[in-house]
Amino acid sequence: MKIKSLLAYAAIAIALQGCGKVYPLFHGSAPSSIKVEKVDLTNASALAVMPYSDGESTIQTKAGGEEYDDRLFILDKDGKTTLASFSFKEDGASNNKIWKMIRETLTLVPYQIVPLTKDLILLSSVHPVYEYTEWRNDAWGFEETDAIDRLLQSISGPYLLRTSDGALFKSPFELCDYSGISFNSFDSFLKFTPDKKHIVVCYSPDAQKYLGWEFGCLIDGPDDSYMPVVITDKGNSFELKYPSEPLLDTFRVCGFMLTKDNTIIPLSTQGQGTWSFDLGLKPLFIDYTQELINLLSDILPHEAQSYVFDLKSDTYIILRKRNFEIGGQEKPGVAVYRIFLNDGKLDCSLELFLESDYQFGVGYFVIGSTKITRTETGITILTNGKKLVADLINKTIFEEQFPSDFPQDWRLYDENGIAYEMTDNSIIKYNLNSKKKTQTPIHWEQVDFGGFVTYNAYYSNGVFSVSGKTRTAQSVTVLIDVETGDVTLTGLSEYSGSVIKSYYRLN
Repeated sequence: MKIKSLLAYAAIAIALQGCGKVYPLFHGSAPSSIKVEKVDLTNASALAVMPYSDGESTIQTKAGGEEYDDRLFILDKDGKTTLASFSFKEDGASNNKIWKMIRETLTLVPYQIVPLTKDLILLSSVHPVYEYTEWRNDAWGFEETDAIDRLLQSISGPYLLRTSDGALFKSPFELCDYSGISFNSFDSFLKFTPDKKHIVVCYSPDAQKYLGWEFGCLIDGPDDSYMPVVITDKGNSFELKYPSEPLLDTFRVCGFMLTKDNTIIPLSTQGQGTWSFDLGLKPLFIDYTQELINLLSDILPHEAQSYVFDLKSDTYIILRKRNFEIGGQEKPGVAVYRIFLNDGKLDCSLELFLESDYQFGVGYFVIGSTKITRTETGITILTNGKKLVADLINKTIFEEQFPSDFPQDWRLYDENGIAYEMTDNSIIKYNLNSKKKTQTPIHWEQVDFGGFVTYNAYYSNGVFSVSGKTRTAQSVTVLIDVETGDVTLTGLSEYSGSVIKSYYRLN
């Protein structure tokens, strides 16, 4: 009997060897859950998403260089970079060997860094990164791979980062900028209460692309509904509330108001009024005046674009239409209306009008052809080669051409109307407001690598990343501050792409 048993075990062993690999039946228990608690912002002056040159995972480019996996870096005041350090909290027994190897290098990388307030940043499309990329080949069976995949998936997605203490919270909404729209132009779908303790997001699950942003809310809801969501900072958590039933049609809302008493009023373009909500999301119907009914009723056709924005606690809508009735005549132009409550009804008044064929692509129909920026006195809209300025304090509205020797592409300008261009030895700054261009010398003397023979330069939010070859064919990558011309040498040696993928100055 013993001989038969030994022969059976021997047969099994031979069969397993014939498969080419002997898999252990069990690697231990993985945690039941994992949570990201904070990121260490000690001595941080900026955050940047950049390639990680020490990583094992690289991709050979056609040019012969290396493309590295991205990482989130902390930059100090001297421009020195360190990998961002995240704190994780695991629940449940954890002795799984594969998970332990993943955890040794586990970190998080956002697609983009989006500032919402001075103390709150959205890290969009965050995904986990680690060096043990071939772990699935070593895992045993579906149960183990599924358990680890669930852990990694649970820490993916957007996060809210509180810069005062580095605390991280899962965000119920997502923003990704693909068109260059400025960071402070969220008014049509995202607002803060004056005390900054509540975020109000009015969203449509079906309208993922809005004003050039990939925008989504990570809660379930009917695809054709428009729903306000209230997010409250509770200190150690963010509380989320949304209505139990939809009351508004997605494609009939052009933006929303948040009044001084924190009443949420979506601006429906259909019917005689709209539903309003308090911060507890209790609904109340509000009637429109006939003037507002007339104004909003024909916004949706593609020849009429609109954008809702706030200024000094008031809400405005800027419209481009072909048929404004001015002085008994229909004229094409751009108009700014103030929207306000008047004896319990929602009313409007014409503030500015410019007879013009100025085209600005906003709303659902024209995406990614405009940069919209709120200013201290109104709103500025850039298109290729032209600027529209609406000043509600001084009651002026005008359009003007970019200077002929300035870049004509609106995407090159930031929210302050500034664009930068790099030459071999200087940074050229173009200011659309003053119509002046200035030059700042690049301080190449701050680094000692022999200089570039060939290089490529990429700009991102205040920094040029420059990668190239020296006379000895050494590959070098540096960062150049556009305001000071200061140069910082990075650790990348064989990188050929854009180094700075997303960048934001904390101080």
